Amino acid sequence: MYCFNFTKVLMLALIILLLTISIHADVPQVMNYQGRLTDLGGNPVADGSYSIIFSIYDAATAGNSKWTETQSITTSDGLFAVLLGTVNPIIDTVFNGTTRYLSLEVAGDPELIPRTALVTVPYAQRVSTVDGASVGNITSKLSIGPGHTLSGDSAGIGGGYNNVASGTGSSVGGGNGNSAVGQDASVAG
Repeated sequence: MYCFNFTKVLMLALIILLLTISIHADVPQVMNYQGRLTDLGGNPVADGSYSIIFSIYDAATAGNSKWTETQSITTSDGLFAVLLGTVNPIIDTVFNGTTRYLSLEVAGDPELIPRTALVTVPYAQRVSTVDGASVGNITSKLSIGPGHTLSGDSAGIGGGYNNVASGTGSSVGGGNGNSAVGQDASVAG
């Protein structure tokens, strides 16, 4: 009997620990970029290696540099491909705010103009919200798993299925068919 209670307490502590750990997915801090270098007449540059300074700015002209790195690229008929962020990782704060613009400076020449606006791809647009919550902390109800019922303010269910969190600040840490009823009530699975 004592061993059974110890196991329950250990499981409860583990579930509570898992619920309090911030979930972090490793998102690559690199960005694919392809371009074509041409001369002033619009003809592809000679095949070879070129040193390019890549920068991300917060404005189409002037503005503040949010990120920069220098890479050597190799052209074929002027075309090149590069993974930006392999020298200097592109951290997520680079994209906090409005539209960002990519700037290129080739082998000590002046910056190429115009800068290129960096825009989203269709499915990444959805990442800017989580069921209406703004980017950052989720400050509304959270349910992970099927069939849950959340009727309390700031209630959360962290897994399992058919669980209920019906009190303000109540939470269920998993399992199946559990109920946390009342303010700040908690069930660990």
